[in-house]
Amino acid sequence: MLNLSKSDFVKIIPLLNNNPLPPTFAYAVAHGVIEGDIFVSSCSTIDTFLLKTRSGLYFADGDLNNPCFCSWFKDYLSQKAKNKANRLTLFSPNKILDQKIRDTIGGHCKEMQRCSFDFDPCVYSSDFPSCPSSSSIKEMNYYYIKKHKEFHEAYYKEYWGSVHNFLHNGFGYCIVDHHQNILSTCTTIFRGGKFAEIDISTSPQHQGKGLATKVAHVFIKHCLKQKLTPRWDCDFNNESSKHLAKKLGFHTPKTYTVFVRK
Repeated sequence: MLNLSKSDFVKIIPLLNNNPLPPTFAYAVAHGVIEGDIFVSSCSTIDTFLLKTRSGLYFADGDLNNPCFCSWFKDYLSQKAKNKANRLTLFSPNKILDQKIRDTIGGHCKEMQRCSFDFDPCVYSSDFPSCPSSSSIKEMNYYYIKKHKEFHEAYYKEYWGSVHNFLHNGFGYCIVDHHQNILSTCTTIFRGGKFAEIDISTSPQHQGKGLATKVAHVFIKHCLKQKLTPRWDCDFNNESSKHLAKKLGFHTPKTYTVFVRK
C-alpha cells in the first residue's frame, strides 16, 4: 500500500460520495482542512483506501475484498492495536468491514453503534424563540475557547490540529449570560467539502431550558447561508441527542459501527 501524496487526496472524494455513511472527518482530510494520511494500493486507479486523521480516527472504503488491501489492512491494524500509546478509533462503513475488523483486532476493541442523520432543509423550520434577555448568542472565538470547560483548546487541537485552524476553517456559537458564563455551545467538530458536523453541549445546570435548540438553530442557519449541509451523528443509545436532532430537521438515522481500542 502507498501513502498518497496530499496533492492527490481529492482522488478519494468520488468514493466518499458513493458511500451512504462517509464521516465528515474523511472529507476534511481529503479537502486538506485537517492533517491526515491516506493509504491506497495504487495512485493511478484508486478503488480502495484507508484514511486516518492525526488524532487517530480511521475510515476505510472501496473494494474491501481486494486481496492486496485485505492482507495489508490486517497487518496494519494488528500493529496499531498493539501500540496503546496512540488512539485507535475505526469507523466502519458496512458489515463487510465490520467482520474483517472483528477477525483482525476484535479482542483489542470494543464496538459502539452510532447513528448518522440526514438533514432536510424542507423540514427544517428557521423560526425559533429568541434568547431570554438575560443571555445572548456569541460567535466562538479565542476568548470563549479559553473559558470553555468542554470545547477548550485541547479539544480543538485534537480534532483541528490547532485553535487557529478551527478559527480559520470552522465556526461555532455559544449562549452566554451577562457575566459571560457559557451556557450552551454548538460548534463544528469537523468541516470538509460541503459538510459541517455538529458537536453540541449545554452546562448541566442549564439543561432542559431549550438552549441547545436555540444555539443549534443559529449554527444551522449559518450552514445554510454558506451553502453547507449540517451533519448530526450520535451514539445509538443517546436518546436526548436523537430527539434534538429530529426537532432540528434531521431524519432517517442510519446505524454504523465504530471500533474503539480498549
